[in-house]
Amino acid sequence: MSNDQPLVLQTVECPSALSQYIGDDARDAEDAGENPAARADDTTQAPSRMRRDQLLMDHFTSLMSHEITLAGANGQAPFLLVEGSEKPKFRYPGQARMPFNLVFRSLNGVTLGGSHYDVLHPQLGTIPYVMLTRTLVYPDQEPGIYYEAIFN
Repeated sequence: MSNDQPLVLQTVECPSALSQYIGDDARDAEDAGENPAARADDTTQAPSRMRRDQLLMDHFTSLMSHEITLAGANGQAPFLLVEGSEKPKFRYPGQARMPFNLVFRSLNGVTLGGSHYDVLHPQLGTIPYVMLTRTLVYPDQEPGIYYEAIFN
């Protein structure tokens, strides 16, 4: 592949035990059989040992129009977080969180060659094994390649 062709990120391998936690070391700790939440003595962890099901749209609101890195098996690339919304607009009985979606725009023509990637940002750490699908470009959006992640 020549240097003038855009990068095609390949999907990350499914971890043997998918971490229920997000953070900088969630993927490594879970693969090693550790519980990242058990590291209560380590105060350097940011933002905290949050579980995946505790992740809310509110965690991404301040990140709109900012770069977020998507990491694949063969590298990583910056994407722009362009949109996010809660869906549906009401909560079902017993529902732990309001479902939401995020839309990312590829920068530099990078495409995704699979479906699952790690999402990285300094404020959130690593959110491992997130499914992203290509989505439509609407006439009011900047031209580019768009991908959507849904958190149910």
